[in-house]
Amino acid sequence: MRKIFIFVLAAMLFAAAAHSQTSKSARQWFDDGLQLLQQKKYAESVEAFRASIKLDAKQPAALGNMGSALVMLNRPADAVLAYRDAVKLDPNDGTLHSALCTALTLANNAADAIKECEIGVRLNPNAAESYSALIAAMRVANVSPSDIQRQMDTAISRFPENELLLGLAAWYYKDVGNLIYAAELYEHLLRVNAAPALYHARLAVVYVLMERDADALSHARKALELEPNNPYALYAMGRLFFELGQNDEAANAFLKIPEASRDLPDAPYYAAMSEVRLGHQSNAVEILRQLVRRFPDVFEYQKELGRRLDERGYNEEAIGALKKAVELKPENIEALAGLSLAYSGLAQFDESIAVLEKAQKLYPGNQVIDMLLGVSRGRRDAIAQIPQMKTALENDPSNLQIKLGLSEVLIYAHRIPEAESYINDIIRLEPKDAQVYRRLTIAFSEAGEFDKALITCQKALEIEQSPETYLGLAGMYAKLGKFEEASRAYQKVIELKPDTPNVMKIYADLLRNNGKRREALEMYKRSLAILPLNPPALYSAGLLSAKLGDSDAALKYLETLKTVDQASAKRLMRCLQLKIWQ
Repeated sequence: MRKIFIFVLAAMLFAAAAHSQTSKSARQWFDDGLQLLQQKKYAESVEAFRASIKLDAKQPAALGNMGSALVMLNRPADAVLAYRDAVKLDPNDGTLHSALCTALTLANNAADAIKECEIGVRLNPNAAESYSALIAAMRVANVSPSDIQRQMDTAISRFPENELLLGLAAWYYKDVGNLIYAAELYEHLLRVNAAPALYHARLAVVYVLMERDADALSHARKALELEPNNPYALYAMGRLFFELGQNDEAANAFLKIPEASRDLPDAPYYAAMSEVRLGHQSNAVEILRQLVRRFPDVFEYQKELGRRLDERGYNEEAIGALKKAVELKPENIEALAGLSLAYSGLAQFDESIAVLEKAQKLYPGNQVIDMLLGVSRGRRDAIAQIPQMKTALENDPSNLQIKLGLSEVLIYAHRIPEAESYINDIIRLEPKDAQVYRRLTIAFSEAGEFDKALITCQKALEIEQSPETYLGLAGMYAKLGKFEEASRAYQKVIELKPDTPNVMKIYADLLRNNGKRREALEMYKRSLAILPLNPPALYSAGLLSAKLGDSDAALKYLETLKTVDQASAKRLMRCLQLKIWQ
């Protein structure tokens, strides 16, 4: 946005030097428009300039200033019309050509933008703004990196202290992965002017990518001190939280970033991934839906949306997202596997098998693909046997196992109402075997019919208070975002089977992710008392201990973690050194 303001100010300067107006009222409207523009009352300034132009159409300054106001109103197409009219009246004004270039770039007409920028640079070679507009247009037009860098180096050598160019170049080099040079440029920029929060915040983002955690945290905090809601500082803090596994804090930081932040399009993606880690699948799905509407051609967004939709049982919508992901990256194994699962969820096994056979050719011997292919073929073959199973049941109508097998296959075939008629018969028989209901629970759950799965799961528990059944119940409740119900189910698992450290760790994660920090820490301790060298539990217990003020305990967990998982120990050490949550 800084770049646009520069053109606004430039337009004000040449407006002051404009020819005296023949109409006093036209001049008055013009002056009113300038004043409103300075006050950031952009819509009112547009109307004032229109009134002035109506009385005196030959005012390039009025048209140029109106174009600047329209840009600020996010109306680049209208701004283009105003700037074109201004250029016609004063074709030798390089500032107007560069302003038109900026509007064309924002209107996604980069080819025309570059032409106007080149004219602007030729007419106004001593204006850094002309070069910055040209570079921005070249980036949008996907000009080769070597050409962009050549133009950028020329501009910086010509204007080594210009803040606009330094900032533009630094962010560009960040985007292309030259983080060392990006950091050097931002450091130089801060020597030129240390006041703007934006410079500290963007340097913090670069430092995060370089894993210079302490420097990133220092500059992000400085930026937030200067500007509490600076989006780049929030992004830097969010990335730090995310990299260090502090997902609640990460989600909060990312979700504060306005959607309109053009240079941070992946902030919602990281917010969604933080929500996934927290088990908040419905929140993640909504964020990802909005994201793919804005950026339909980003593979990672489509893939993650498809996976999360499939987990929630929204198979048809999941297929659309995953098909798009496969279209964008045809050989990606995760997208192919996800698409096959989404097809299977709708009993479209021929489609699932076709996808998996393609994946098998790309990745021969892959165990996951081979397993999924075997399941899909098995279920397709089982569905083909439905008529024979019905005939067998007609010959032996009281046979529970045939009814149960037929019910399962019908569920996998996504013929739920038909399956329920047989399931009701099973319930009327009042079988005393909990395994009958557990099998139905698994089938319903895999088909995304979680409400029905919960009913059959409760039936199984009425027969037998099994820790395995309670564990399945807890997982379903957690997936549905029902924290209290999931907690009670996990507690029951631990009551029935106290020597389950892995279940305790999963329950502790649930408690932590829902703000129950002290309860979570106690559950991690119980888990570690049984399985003392479990790296994920050690990491989480160390981090929670530090957050709750027990630094001695945190250091003890760290020392133990060093003996079993150096990578996790390094990450925990980073957290303890930074104390980023303070």
